[in-house]
Amino acid sequence: MKLEYSNRMDKNLVQLFYEAVKKYPEHIIFRFKDKSGKFNSIKYGEFYEKVCDFAQGLIDLKLDGKRMAIISDNCVEWMIAVIASMGLGGTDVPRGLNCPDGELKYILNHADADFIAVHNRDGNDKLNKNGVGNNLKRIIFNADGITLKPNEITFDEVCALGKKIRNGDDAFFIERFSKVKPDDLCSIIYTSGTTGAPKGVMLSHKNLTYSPTETPGRVTAYDDDRWMSILPIWHVGERFFEFMAIIHGVTLILSSIYAMREDMIKEKPHLIPGAPLVWKKSMDGIIKGIEDSGKGKIFHFFYNKSLSYIKARRVLRKKDIRFKKPGFSENISAFFKMMINLPLHKLGSSLVYSKIRAKTGGHIRTITSGGGKLQNECDDFFEIVGFDVIDGYGSTETAVIVTIRSDDDVKYSIGKITPRTSYKIVNEQTGTICKIGETGILFVKGDQIFMGYYKNDEATKKAFDKDGYFNTGDLVCETATGNLVFTGRAKDTIVLANGENVEPEPIEMALEDSLYIKYALVSGQDKEGLSALIVPNVDNLKKVFKFDEKAPGILSEILKQAEVNDFYKKEIKSKVNSSRGFLFHELIKDFSLLPNDFEVGVELTNTMKKKRNVIIEKYK
Repeated sequence: MKLEYSNRMDKNLVQLFYEAVKKYPEHIIFRFKDKSGKFNSIKYGEFYEKVCDFAQGLIDLKLDGKRMAIISDNCVEWMIAVIASMGLGGTDVPRGLNCPDGELKYILNHADADFIAVHNRDGNDKLNKNGVGNNLKRIIFNADGITLKPNEITFDEVCALGKKIRNGDDAFFIERFSKVKPDDLCSIIYTSGTTGAPKGVMLSHKNLTYSPTETPGRVTAYDDDRWMSILPIWHVGERFFEFMAIIHGVTLILSSIYAMREDMIKEKPHLIPGAPLVWKKSMDGIIKGIEDSGKGKIFHFFYNKSLSYIKARRVLRKKDIRFKKPGFSENISAFFKMMINLPLHKLGSSLVYSKIRAKTGGHIRTITSGGGKLQNECDDFFEIVGFDVIDGYGSTETAVIVTIRSDDDVKYSIGKITPRTSYKIVNEQTGTICKIGETGILFVKGDQIFMGYYKNDEATKKAFDKDGYFNTGDLVCETATGNLVFTGRAKDTIVLANGENVEPEPIEMALEDSLYIKYALVSGQDKEGLSALIVPNVDNLKKVFKFDEKAPGILSEILKQAEVNDFYKKEIKSKVNSSRGFLFHELIKDFSLLPNDFEVGVELTNTMKKKRNVIIEKYK
């Protein structure tokens, strides 16, 4: 059955999950790996029994309705613990195992948790090393290799305790989750710290219920689908898809960014939620594989024909970004371009793109992106290959969804505002409402907007205007068809010494379109011109300059060579120049080549966003 839009805000997520259990008890809810790396399954009915066991165990331990810090990567136990906590009126404070020590210590000291759930020995050692939560009860999902202390108990022990006490009865849990109110605090998710100390975003049950119930109609999905989870399970964007799946009978495959390629072939998912950088790396990897196999020329021939075809098709279907209607001559031109390139596009789909689809498991219908602007090149690539591309926009503070672009909306946009969400686009200088095509800061109001920052009234006050609209800090403009186009972060704006304002993100995206640039970060606040920090794409660079990157110190030496710097100077100019729409003050005046890659938890967040302030401070 196809998933449809349904406004079910009168119920909380645990109630909606319970309805799915009754409707789909024999459906598989999760595919997950055991300790040997083999995939196993658990059905909706079995999973619900585990939730009830764990919930009853929490009650017996007097931890029901309490605040649970949960330090874990993707696993079924995480979902069981969180749903049980939600149903008992508790609050979760989630984070992943790769959270930097300083950040983890800050969060646990700030969050006022009553107990901690932790994934495994690595997580437990991390807590012990940082000396946080030592006096709190700890529930350990996988206790292999751990000698339990008096304050520690395993997940299985909690479930066994609850199972014995409740003896198959779930009335206690139904009674508890039925009493949870929409405005009750459900989760405190700490921001990634891209712009300073993490802030605890307080999300209510109403906030977290909004997106999974308001958006299904914009995503082509069915209740017998298999969706693959690759982003951190605790991230608000991933939680949105997790709950949209489990309240509709969908199967979730628990994987990771690193195991994604192998698991796609094994598990054959229909939909994969991701982030812009995930899809950029996937696209680059696919193209590199084709070129390395010696089939690059035939691929690029068909690809260029397909690109002309889809761009012409967008004009005729009114799916291209524009601020006025296309003229008659433009439509005629687009029609002929589409018809001329259609046969070659179909041939390319049969001979070339079908092989790409097969290497992703052969069943993917849809990929989704969120947490930043999806590069136009990625949008084009995956549409040409044959996938629906859904792009969503939001943040932790908006419980992830403010706009969503379905396959029927304008390409390169972030789609239209979701139902029952008020918005305004405000000129940054004048404070007036922007007209169609004008760029301004997006302000929003709706059921998905957060309650405030935990123990930070000052930041909460600054986040809202006098009319109660949340200031997203993001720059957008609106098209004639009501689609929004993301143009950058207002607070990332660089002001040069001459007073010119520069948005770094479009420049960085243009640079990262290069085959030889993995990451780019543009800076220049109060300077005469812009500088760029460049992390080279070593795999492609070594094809040009012939070196073994595994040799100690070789990359640092290579990057110091004049010919390598001249090569990158030309590459940067080819990507950022006036003919590509960049103004004089947006051109790169200087650059530095970095021998070290950006790492998740250091220069990158868990969803692969660059920590701008951290990087600039590190390399200033």
